[in-house]
Amino acid sequence: MILTALVAATPLSAQEVAADDQPMSAIPWLTDSLTAPVALPVPAEPGISTNPGIEPITTTPIGQTVPDAVGLLPSAISGLDPKLWGPTPAAALAQAISAEAPEMVPALQEIRNRLLLAELDPPFDADASGVLFRARIDKLLDLGAMDEALSLLERAGPATPTLFPRYFDVALLTGTEDRACQYLQATPTLSPTYPVRIFCQARTGDWNGAVLTLTSARAIGLLDDVEFNLLARFLDPELFGEETIPPLPRQITPLIFLLLDAVDEPLPTTDLPRAFAFTDLQQTRGWKAQIEAAERLVRAGAIDPARLIALYTYQKPAASGGVWDRAAALQAVEAALNDPGTLSVALPRAWSLMQEAGLLIVLSNFVNGRIKPDGLTPEASDLTFKLAMLGPGYEAWALDHPAETPEQSVLAAIARGQSTADTTSPKATAALAAFAATDMPQPLKSLTDADRKGEAILSAIRMVTMGAAGEFDEFADGLAGLRALGLESTARRAALQSLILDQRG
Repeated sequence: MILTALVAATPLSAQEVAADDQPMSAIPWLTDSLTAPVALPVPAEPGISTNPGIEPITTTPIGQTVPDAVGLLPSAISGLDPKLWGPTPAAALAQAISAEAPEMVPALQEIRNRLLLAELDPPFDADASGVLFRARIDKLLDLGAMDEALSLLERAGPATPTLFPRYFDVALLTGTEDRACQYLQATPTLSPTYPVRIFCQARTGDWNGAVLTLTSARAIGLLDDVEFNLLARFLDPELFGEETIPPLPRQITPLIFLLLDAVDEPLPTTDLPRAFAFTDLQQTRGWKAQIEAAERLVRAGAIDPARLIALYTYQKPAASGGVWDRAAALQAVEAALNDPGTLSVALPRAWSLMQEAGLLIVLSNFVNGRIKPDGLTPEASDLTFKLAMLGPGYEAWALDHPAETPEQSVLAAIARGQSTADTTSPKATAALAAFAATDMPQPLKSLTDADRKGEAILSAIRMVTMGAAGEFDEFADGLAGLRALGLESTARRAALQSLILDQRG
């Protein structure tokens, strides 16, 4: 009755909603979940000292968690030196991670993801604020790697003012919001905003308390029209009938997104940040929405391509165009694997569709080790060679299958870690030069000389990614740097993928 009376007395205009208001966070779409959100400083890039002295000592009380030390992959699994960060300040590492682009060739995505998830010794100046840890979490959210972000946050202990806003939103987007609300209730030091307080009261079964908090907060002007409207509908969907929801703010938060879904007014995720696409992987979503979300997340390296392959091959497409054509093309390749004539038609079509969508690595994973080149047309045979170069068995294939074209000769040389092959392509020339190099490239030498190897890896990743677009000297230096840092396989795969997936140069 109280809620009904308040709804009847409240004009549902959106004039109070400031569309430009955004939560104070490094993530612009973060829910304003605490009453005193923490503004995160943007660190300046420190210079590299040419005459390093004694580093300043940072102390942490015994028993206090240092989030920067938290990881999911121990060194035995990640293959990374626990002391990888060396003397690089946490703020500099955080800035370098934030600068990494979401989309890059899969080999670089893999090493980047290992760095984000690895259990490494914290930077020398790490403290309980977790500057580097927050940057790692924020990058995972940028990629849409929500399961990994959730696991890291839970391992670190998310009940702090700096980590809880991230944890709350990850929980909303991964369907674990009840656990986040229980964290909130069990942590008196966290003071939730009224929308979050009301939502969590309802989720934990205190429906009457949620109604009372809603009406009280609205009466004293602590909820705007959108917040009140959505929460009131969430508590009692029948109150509003066919009445429309007020215009939404331009910045949609996970809480607004979830409330809209709960009141049967779902928003498509295609124009929202990549993290929201993760919600479309649920089996309750339509098949098309699941495929579109998986494609978007695979491009960023957030999920395994096998997950997308399973969706492509789930059943026969009932329509055509877009995702349906790609699903049908992969299914046609699978049906033709034992028929060279049919496969010679199906494979080029699948290649064209997947290349256009930026998903050739998925096709490579799909046919990995399943195609016999005998009896194929020259075009299909060439595509089979390239798909093998994109797969994990690239070196064995190059040793067992003679190159038949100049382009294949370049790919085979790189697959074997060699630097000699005839080519007129500036990009291929640069890639080959990287495998002729024996020393650390000068742009990275100052970092490795200062034992800042982790920072050097991040810089090399960025050099390969940016250089592949046309700055081929930088491209070569980045590849050579990865090799000098002990990442030979990553360098070979990144070079092969850059040449095959991106035809510029």
